[in-house]
Amino acid sequence: MKYYINLKLFLSICCILFIFNNTIFGQLFGGQIRSSRKIGDIASLVCGSASHQGSLVVGLAATGITSTLPYTGGNGGSYSASSSNSTGVTGLTASVSSGVFNNGSGDVTISISGTPATSGTANFLINIAGKSCTFSRTVAAATIDVINCASAIHSGSLMSGTAASSVSSLVPYTGGNGGSFNAFSVASSGVTGLTATISAGSFNIGSGNLSVSITGTPSASGTANFALNIGGRTCTLTRTVLAPTSFTNCAQASAGTMTISSGYTAGSVTQTVRLNVTVTGSYTISTNSVAGVTFSASGTFATTGTQDVVLVASGTPNASGTHTYTATLSGAAGSASCTFSRYIRPVSTSRSLSGFGSNGCSGCGQGSGDLRTTNWQDNGGTFNLTGGNYSLSFNVNITANGFVCSGNPNKPLEAKIDIRLRNTSTGITYLSSGGGRTTYSGCTNRGTGSHSAGGSYSGSVGAVTIPAGTYIIQIYGESNMGGCSSGGSDQWAGCGISSGGGGSININAQ
Repeated sequence: MKYYINLKLFLSICCILFIFNNTIFGQLFGGQIRSSRKIGDIASLVCGSASHQGSLVVGLAATGITSTLPYTGGNGGSYSASSSNSTGVTGLTASVSSGVFNNGSGDVTISISGTPATSGTANFLINIAGKSCTFSRTVAAATIDVINCASAIHSGSLMSGTAASSVSSLVPYTGGNGGSFNAFSVASSGVTGLTATISAGSFNIGSGNLSVSITGTPSASGTANFALNIGGRTCTLTRTVLAPTSFTNCAQASAGTMTISSGYTAGSVTQTVRLNVTVTGSYTISTNSVAGVTFSASGTFATTGTQDVVLVASGTPNASGTHTYTATLSGAAGSASCTFSRYIRPVSTSRSLSGFGSNGCSGCGQGSGDLRTTNWQDNGGTFNLTGGNYSLSFNVNITANGFVCSGNPNKPLEAKIDIRLRNTSTGITYLSSGGGRTTYSGCTNRGTGSHSAGGSYSGSVGAVTIPAGTYIIQIYGESNMGGCSSGGSDQWAGCGISSGGGGSININAQ
């Protein structure tokens, strides 16, 4: 019985506590808890009266940028965090952290993050506690205060007619706002054919330098102007375009001789050329190969101005005569060309005289002479010349022949001889000795019949240019009786000269 009463008492107490918990505790504490989590509400969100802190610049990441939006009719309730991406100018986000409204009016702080893609107006649609509005922020363009083309630092050189390579300029500026800018290009004026380009990038905050790349081929020498317009500022960048390094005298000096099919001491045959150097740097000068010979030189021009370069010949000459070489300059110093001529000597030849006949006499008459042509060839053959400059020298034994038809004339017996070369293909003659006259016997009484007098005839002919070809030697001879007094009835005839052999004819290469 005792235990039954205690169990009944225990159950009664538990029931009372349960009822108390669901009434009194619930009313006292549960109501307070629900009251602290009250849902926030406002009457209006006033975007038109927003205040803004910090500045937005295109391409510059937003840091410490906020906007404050007022509201009215706050109920003291709480609101959740929210965010909104920008329109118009994209790349930005407006964020609202969670918080509690005031009772009545107050402000909501909005943080702006991101990097604006362009300049202009960024719009944000904000929604807080079921109320929305749109506010705007201005995004400034990339700007600088000053750009100074006059203080630009230049790299590389520009030459007329030569494509620009690794040519650039650094142009300083001040007052940069950190904004990003698009690529910019402008064509040159003054000297045309060039383009200055600034790649897309961002200004420093404060001072910095713009890298300007210059490409193209300048049309002339002089000054190339580039009108730069960037960051709201303008200036004119100027670059000097040099005249290319050029030859001023391709035949300044020459040394050494060359002979066909013969070598020469290395370095002994040279050609000195003179240049006006406008750009320093490495160079190579070489010629085309002509008649088996090439001239060349290489080095570095350390200074500008007039300079001489000695070209050295290499190779073995394979054709005589005067040949034209084209010297071409290449390398960092520029490009140019000029021409010069060099002579390659032919090979000398010699012929021994083997004799020829007198070739008859003319009819008799007072004072008449007789011209006879004798084509003498070395054993009846021909010989070849490679072409070039040749002279002629000779020493031959000849006999002058005469015939007295009537009377007893008192006349000298003379001989006239002309030695020369004839091209067997063209018939053109070269190296004529000019018909020198020699008296072999003086004035004596000569009876009717044949008379003769012999002697030696020598001479030379200065150098002339003879083309390559096949030749023979011609001897033109004339015997003559005349020059002293004679009776009017005397008659005679000159006859062709003759030779019993002996002597030589030399064709000397020059």
